[in-house]
Amino acid sequence: MWRCGDVEMEDEPTFKYTLNVTRDIFRSLKALEIEIVELQRLEATGNQGHIEALKSKKAKMNDLLNVTAQGALVRSRFTSVTEMDAPSKFFFSLEQKNGQKIFIHAVQTESGDLLSEPTEIRKQTVRFYSKLYSSERSGAQIVEKIFLKDLPKLSEQAARELDRELTLAELH
Repeated sequence: MWRCGDVEMEDEPTFKYTLNVTRDIFRSLKALEIEIVELQRLEATGNQGHIEALKSKKAKMNDLLNVTAQGALVRSRFTSVTEMDAPSKFFFSLEQKNGQKIFIHAVQTESGDLLSEPTEIRKQTVRFYSKLYSSERSGAQIVEKIFLKDLPKLSEQAARELDRELTLAELH
């Protein structure tokens, strides 16, 4: 119970700190934006000091924008990870999107016709795989017959001897 209260007290200052930092960054961005607009108007005078100041302000603004963009990326990754486990709208739409990727929308027949009805797609798929595996199996039977054709066969006497039960002496 005490640890729970301890955690709550730790999180509150962190939240306030993050809120203040974010507010400070946006204030800085707004101030830099105003200064850059002013320096852009003064840039037309050709004063080297104004040009250097403008470059410096643009670089600072770019750095601040990069920091905010990185923060947004981290937050979006964290949100994605937390939403992945929860049964949410995001999760279900992700499942639906992934389901669409594995769904067969159309099948082309051997004659070149395009089938898009689910029942026709199923029938064509069954025909295709039945033909594919039946031809493979019939080829295996032919090879088996050719291979076994010239092998020597056991005589009936030898087959009967091999079929009888083993004796104790044969086991040792």
